[in-house]
Amino acid sequence: MGKEERRKKKEERGDIMPNKGRELLRILAGGYLIFTGVQLARKVLASHPAHSTFFLIASGVCVAVGIWAIGISVKDLISRKDED
Repeated sequence: MGKEERRKKKEERGDIMPNKGRELLRILAGGYLIFTGVQLARKVLASHPAHSTFFLIASGVCVAVGIWAIGISVKDLISRKDED
């Protein structure tokens, strides 16, 4: 049984969250990650802790993952809109 067949069976049973809802949650999570990364970077730059390099890298990772999540979701929503 292939991935496509399993996905169709799950959709028939109603086991899968609606795609638009999933994309909205991913956009919200991405926005939260960006917000968290920016706030962390601001605090690090303002207080200059001993491990500031680590915290700046962590904030950059948060921002990058947030941008990736939002980008993927928007791309999926646009492609799904084109299919309809």
